[in-house]
Amino acid sequence: YNPKWAKMSVDEWASHNRGEDNWMIRNLVDIAPLKPITDADVEIAKEIIRTKFVVGLMERMEKSIHRFNYFLGIDESDPVNAQCIEDYASTGNGTNDNKNTKKIVKKNNWNSYAHPKVERGSKAWNSLIRLNSYDVQLYMFIVETFHAQTALFPYEQGIDEESKDNERIQKRSS
Repeated sequence: YNPKWAKMSVDEWASHNRGEDNWMIRNLVDIAPLKPITDADVEIAKEIIRTKFVVGLMERMEKSIHRFNYFLGIDESDPVNAQCIEDYASTGNGTNDNKNTKKIVKKNNWNSYAHPKVERGSKAWNSLIRLNSYDVQLYMFIVETFHAQTALFPYEQGIDEESKDNERIQKRSS
């Protein structure tokens, strides 16, 4: 957090590279701020993701949390674990969302800090895409990897993603 940026508009902030571009690639491959990133660096980052991570997606939070728990051997039927999932992995449908909002005042119900929305196609959107083009490529790879990793989770075989997520939500709220 930089106090100088607190009153800066998204358009203004997105218009300049402050050495924070392509943050994920830079951190995975250990590239210094402002040092140029190459296509080879992106391929190294993809290989790291493919071989070292079980990935999750914010837009598939319920499924992601379930995968992490399965991978780590966490018993979701244990009441303590179930309560922890309910309390901290909110997707907006849980019984504790109101309590969580009060508990984590600056966070929204998706477990991330609230930021101004940037409209697709806007000046800020296009600037951010340009500044973070390698991270966008990596994100697209992560989405593909998320779907490919279904093979790692036997309970997901042959099951429609949406209906399985909905079933888990209903079980937790019952």
